[in-house]
Parts: sequence; structure tokens; C-alpha cells
Amino acid sequence: ISNNIYRYNINGTNQTPESVVTTASFPTGLEHKDGILYFSIAILDTIYSFDLNTPNATVDVVLENEANMDSPLNIEFYDNQLYAANWFSDNILKINIDNSPINSEIVLNQDGVYDVELDQGELYYCNLTTIYRVNLSSLSVNDVTLKTIQLYPNPANNELQVSNLNTKKVFEIHTTSVSYTHLR
Repeated sequence: ISNNIYRYNINGTNQTPESVVTTASFPTGLEHKDGILYFSIAILDTIYSFDLNTPNATVDVVLENEANMDSPLNIEFYDNQLYAANWFSDNILKINIDNSPINSEIVLNQDGVYDVELDQGELYYCNLTTIYRVNLSSLSVNDVTLKTIQLYPNPANNELQVSNLNTKKVFEIHTTSVSYTHLR
């Protein structure tokens, strides 16, 4: 494990890796946009940037110690937003790097998010065993219309009544001891 990020020209005749930047700890995610290299260091809960076109450029902090960011393993740009897969905080953050101060919001909560990729409005993420796909438009809070449903009695013993559903739906109800699936 190295604290260096290297550049390697795969098309050139010089096949020697060139150290671009030395980091505080080993980097876990790399992303490139408009001549800027962004990288995450999971152990420091920080995302950094480095201008590849500026001689003797310094490393800048993009986001650190964010309340919802714990161990950003991998990062990805999509529509000028930086997305970070956060292993220990079990989420994917969308980070608006164009604003000052930089702000972020959780777009998805999921156990053990390890990596994130985005393509044509689809968000792909994985944990250690499964790859998932989510349409980004379905994650928009502005598009959600909430209906009030009623669950009773509470607490329930053997049967739970659900009212105010307009169509048949499949849903799951999880308790601390058992999971039930019911068609309504």
C-alpha cells in the first residue's frame, strides 16, 4: 500500500510511472474532471483535489469530517456532482463542489456501500457480494408524493390491518424477530 498517486503513460515510449502527488495516507478512490484529480482517503474521512495542470500544485481539501461521510472508498462524477460511496456510514453522498461552502446530501442509505458508478441516469453501487442498479430520478425527493396509510392495531399479535391503499401492492413488514410478506 502506497501513499502516492502515480501517472503512467500507456501510449508513450517512457513506461516509467511518475509520482503525481504524495498523500497523507493511502488513497481509496480516484476521479478526474477538467484537469483536476479528485481522490478520497477513507481512513481520514476526506476527499481532496489536485490540479494536474499546475506545476507544484498543492493538495486541497474538498470535504472532510462531514457528518454523513465515514470511509469514502470510491468516488464518481455525474452531471457536475461528485458521488461518494461511504463504507461505514452506509450511504452514498452527492456532493456539490460548485458551491461555496461545499454541501452534500445523502441520496441512498444501504449497508456496506463499497463502490459507486453512474451512467445515463442510472446509479450502480455494490457491497461485497451484490451489485445494485437504481434510477436516479426515483431518488429525487421532490418527485415523491406521500400517502397516509394506517396500520393497526399497534402492537399487533397475529394480524396487522392496513388501510388507505388504493391499489394492490406487495409490501414487506420487518420486525426485530420475523419478516412477513403480504399481498394486498
